[in-house]
Amino acid sequence: MGRTYVARLDGREMRDTDAVFQQFYDCLRLPDYFGWNWNALSDCLGVLKWLSADHHVLIIEAADEVLPSDASERQLLFKSLLRAGQRWA
Repeated sequence: MGRTYVARLDGREMRDTDAVFQQFYDCLRLPDYFGWNWNALSDCLGVLKWLSADHHVLIIEAADEVLPSDASERQLLFKSLLRAGQRWA
C-alpha cells in the first residue's frame, strides 16, 4: 500500500496569487527552486518527488473562497490541480 502524504490547505488564506503559492509552498514543502508562478506550480504538482510518499492527498478547505476577486487566476489554479490529478490517477 505504501505511505500517504496528506496536505491540507485553507482557501480562506488564499486571497491572492502570492498567498496561493505560499500555501502550496508550505503545505507541500515545495523545493527551493519553486518559481512562484502558475507554470512552476503545475510542474511541481506533477512530480512531488521530494515528498517521500507513494500516495498524495490534497485537501483545500473552503475552496470556494480561493482567489475571490480573480476568476481567471482561480481557473488557472483549478486547471493545474485537475491536470496534476489526471497525471497521478
